[in-house]
Amino acid sequence: YPDCISKDDYIDILKRLVARYPKDQIVIKTHPREAVDMKALFPDVMVFEEPLPAQIIDAEGVHFKKAVTFFSSSVQNLSYPVDIDWYGTDIHPAIAQKYYYPMPEGARKCKL
Repeated sequence: YPDCISKDDYIDILKRLVARYPKDQIVIKTHPREAVDMKALFPDVMVFEEPLPAQIIDAEGVHFKKAVTFFSSSVQNLSYPVDIDWYGTDIHPAIAQKYYYPMPEGARKCKL
């Protein structure tokens, strides 16, 4: 979100998100345009270092019990049922002003 928040604010949001879940149960799938080195930021968490579309991971048979996202639509396109923790664009006021993505049906609304 370099067009609306600072890198420091973004990293702070990421740290608060990761802190909400057990580290041994987290897998971070990076976005193709990700500018933060997730592996360096979260050395105790599994990170898909190559940015792969969620559909490829799904097609390879990798399934998760829970998907956690700020507002990625990829969680709606998985071929299997998954619990979704949806944080939404209100993770930061500047993001909420610039973007809007509706929460998928059945997702759990979460707050940081």
